[in-house]
Amino acid sequence: MQNSVIITDGKGVTNEFTVWNATDLKKFPVKIFRVEQGTEVTMLFKSVTLAKPAASAFEVPAGYTHYDNIQTMMQTEMMKKMGGGMGMPPGGMPPGR
Repeated sequence: MQNSVIITDGKGVTNEFTVWNATDLKKFPVKIFRVEQGTEVTMLFKSVTLAKPAASAFEVPAGYTHYDNIQTMMQTEMMKKMGGGMGMPPGGMPPGR
């Protein structure tokens, strides 16, 4: 089943798509086509499964580390690469300075 879909964003800009929906997959859009700035863009979905995903797919991976911000993450990772940061605590100067 092929459809023409027009979407208007909050600024009033419209985008037109041609969408192919699979009737045997509850009308899931298996192909989406549009012309974007003179270039044809096609999104094609293959091996579509409408089964419920396993809950384990949403679990936090082993070894995950939470950082409060990007700066802390970058600083921590750089210190690891420098062999422990040469005694510098995260966000600070070496002890005694």
